[in-house]
Amino acid sequence: MDINSTSKNEHEQPTIKDAMSHILHSKKPIVSMIGTVLLVLLLAIVSVVSYLPIKNHFVLPDRAITSYLESQDFIYTLADLTNYLQESTSKTTGDSYYRDITHLKYYVTNKTSDEKLTNIPDVSDTMLKQLGEDSVFYLQMDLSAGKVTQIQTVSDSNFNKQDFIHRYNDYYNLYLSNLETASEVTPDGAVSDDSIKSSDETSPLNGSELEIRYMISDDVLTGNDVISRNISSFILSSCLMLILIIGIIGTLVLMIIAFSIPYSYQQRISICKLYNKLFLELKVLGSSGILFGCFALLTTFMNGSTNRFVNEPFADILYHTTPPFYLIGIPVAFILYLLVYVNIVYIKFIYYTGFKQGFIKNSASGKVACYFLGSFWKFFKGLFSIDLRQDFTRKLLFLIILNFLALNFMAALWPFGFLLGIGYSIALLYYIVKLLKEIRALYEASNKLALGELNIAFNEDMGILDPIVKNLNRIREGFKIAVEKEMKSQSMKAELISSVSHDLKTPLTSIITYVDLLKTENLEDNKHKEYVAILDNKSKRLQVLIEDLFEASKATSGNIELHLEAVNIAALLKQTLGELQEKITQSGLQIKTSFPDHKITCQLDGQRTYRIFENLIGNILKYSLPHSRVYIDILDNDTDVTITFKNISAYEMNFDASEITERFTRGDKSRHTEGSGLGLSIAKSLTALQQGHLEIAIDGDLFKVILIFKKINS
Repeated sequence: MDINSTSKNEHEQPTIKDAMSHILHSKKPIVSMIGTVLLVLLLAIVSVVSYLPIKNHFVLPDRAITSYLESQDFIYTLADLTNYLQESTSKTTGDSYYRDITHLKYYVTNKTSDEKLTNIPDVSDTMLKQLGEDSVFYLQMDLSAGKVTQIQTVSDSNFNKQDFIHRYNDYYNLYLSNLETASEVTPDGAVSDDSIKSSDETSPLNGSELEIRYMISDDVLTGNDVISRNISSFILSSCLMLILIIGIIGTLVLMIIAFSIPYSYQQRISICKLYNKLFLELKVLGSSGILFGCFALLTTFMNGSTNRFVNEPFADILYHTTPPFYLIGIPVAFILYLLVYVNIVYIKFIYYTGFKQGFIKNSASGKVACYFLGSFWKFFKGLFSIDLRQDFTRKLLFLIILNFLALNFMAALWPFGFLLGIGYSIALLYYIVKLLKEIRALYEASNKLALGELNIAFNEDMGILDPIVKNLNRIREGFKIAVEKEMKSQSMKAELISSVSHDLKTPLTSIITYVDLLKTENLEDNKHKEYVAILDNKSKRLQVLIEDLFEASKATSGNIELHLEAVNIAALLKQTLGELQEKITQSGLQIKTSFPDHKITCQLDGQRTYRIFENLIGNILKYSLPHSRVYIDILDNDTDVTITFKNISAYEMNFDASEITERFTRGDKSRHTEGSGLGLSIAKSLTALQQGHLEIAIDGDLFKVILIFKKINS
């Protein structure tokens, strides 16, 4: 067996994490939706199942009973029970919910009358001793005239005796107040002395000495009396708090997962797409309905000791974690978690689409509000942007005011306003008919313009329609200019083809002619060398033309890759002049330069900028008047640099400055020079590609080229 192969296969075996990532990040929407549902369901199951071990650790029966016995609620209940038992010994008390108490055993002895009061059947001293030993809580105290004289407890809990005494004293004072209120009152409002005496004689708190024993058995949770219910409620509160904490932790985990998954995957999940498209009102109503339904379901189970769905008390379901807990808990947790997840995706939807599009316009009320606000804003914007200086606005405003005054005038002259209304309606009809005729004439004229008839004239005396007529006249003039430019362009294309044909044909014809001459037999050596030199010159000339044509084509179309860098413009121009010094010397021209002493930096392609300078200087060397001066100046401005080339032309410049930069256009109309007519065209295109500007000015025989480039901070 190949060990390496086995290791490789084991290494490539997918893990559960990889599978889950594949499901969540799958590009198939159905797979992503199933993966999301499974993720939420898994988290819901983990949350519900984790409740049992956590509850068993924190909410044990002994611990729950001990916690309750240490609570203020138990102190209040025990103090109230003590007061009830004191009243019971005097036989003055009525019914009370303490009468049926069973799981808290009490034994009261009135030491004065030797009267016994207990809820322990067949009680005996032996039984009392046994109950005291088996109880989880045992308390014995002595009372004398409503005062606690002695108290002792036996319990694992830290029962607060002082709080119990203070609470009992509150009940004692309340009881005395009730006795005084119950006294008979004489007709004049005075309290009768006989009634006070009678009350004192019947009061068990006056001179009574009681011994009270309390015992709580360990089966207190199985009962249904006040103590059992209080402990169950105490446990229920702890269980509900535990469920809330688990739910919060699960929600935080789900939020982390939901925010960590890219939105590009979540937005393809069907359930998330559907939820995002729902109106905000439906989201709120749906979420509220789901939360209310879950709350109502829990309330239904909590009402009463036993509910009609399952034959178990709700506290037992939570505490003992019976099957109904899972049957109810998992679906409820799944629904709530899924609701949290889709709302988190919706929050991301708002973030990526914008608050206006994702939140405001995603609601029905928001759309209605946006519509009315937009209409309102457009109306007021148009109202405040009215320019009374415009004829159209003035005329329209005049018509509105005139109509308003006419209507009010007719209404003020009732019933004669009826006759004025007829006349006003006739005049208004006449004006509308006239306006419709003008609109029809305007329509017919614009239709002719649309068909290409540019020699039509629009009547600009059309009242309120004058601005439209003026715009149509501008459109007509614009069409004329566009047609003239197109005709000129077609003419230039024809001239371009002619120029290309001529410039390529001339050296090619010479090459063919001299090749034929070289084929002649017995050709002298000096002639042979002369013909070869001519062929070499013409072929190089043809090569230059083709290269210039190719570069001009690329420069015009922008199909050139630029390598921009910080270029010292003055240094580059000096370098160009230095490399062309031999040609400058041969031309007999005097080059006068004016460069600043400091460094001027521009973001340019050095090679392409060198070609611009080379073409412009080469153009000067070809077409300048012999032995004349050429001026090259660099001017440093605030944000840009201006480079000016000036020379005196040797030929009459009877052409427009804008034409000279067209391809194959040459200042030498007789074509005596060997220029290709592409130099200025290439220079202009390369300048434009580098965000620069090239201008040409002609003043008599003075030919001037101006280059402008933006500067950068050096």
